[in-house]
Amino acid sequence: MEKQTLTGFLLFNRLFADLYLHDWQYDEDLELHGYKGSDYLPGDCAYFKNPDYNPDTPQWKGENTIVLDETLYFGHGIGITTRERIIEVLNLKRKDDAKQSAYLSDEIVRLHTAHLSYFAVRYEPVVWYDRNSAIISTIGSITYVA
Repeated sequence: MEKQTLTGFLLFNRLFADLYLHDWQYDEDLELHGYKGSDYLPGDCAYFKNPDYNPDTPQWKGENTIVLDETLYFGHGIGITTRERIIEVLNLKRKDDAKQSAYLSDEIVRLHTAHLSYFAVRYEPVVWYDRNSAIISTIGSITYVA
């Protein structure tokens, strides 16, 4: 394992030594913020509600997901899939006389990451260039390649 990767693991383990996500109890270091909206971003927690779920299977009352991109979500009980597929699966788990489809709610939980930037590991960028066709200049302590 590379030193930088190991450093990242050690830092994560130090910052989130008591990491626990369950029933909306969580490590306070995560600094989660909940609000209503539709401006989901990758990494957000989104909730799919299943209003007509079968009371014999309350675990399908809804699906907590993590937004991966504009089209994909990770659901703990469903895996990585689309919004439409999550709704389809939840609709299969409804009571017999169900009338209302499952849907993506407007509840968003977002990790507030600004305070974590202090702990970011700084990496030197690697830039590949052709020395024969590049213009290299240094101004002060900064080197520019064009």
